[in-house]
Amino acid sequence: MAVLVKDIAAVVKENHNLNQTQSLAIVKDVFGAVADALVAGEDVQVTNFGTFKPHTRAERKGRNPQTGEELLIPATKTASFKLGKQLRDAIKNS
Repeated sequence: MAVLVKDIAAVVKENHNLNQTQSLAIVKDVFGAVADALVAGEDVQVTNFGTFKPHTRAERKGRNPQTGEELLIPATKTASFKLGKQLRDAIKNS
């Protein structure tokens, strides 16, 4: 089961005595800041959680599976996430 933004906002609401609108706005702002930093090419490190890093995949050769024709797959931008040690250990020991 996936955890949705509204589920995270519900936890923020309960833990900080906020209403649903306020907590949802805070969660959206946090994820928006992470996205903005990645788009700007910056790493985002969340202590005890992990690090998001922007990456560029190099241009490479590929094949069309239907025709077998060779084609060039263009470079693309993406992001990766590396678990922090504390979270990695928590998952490992659960």
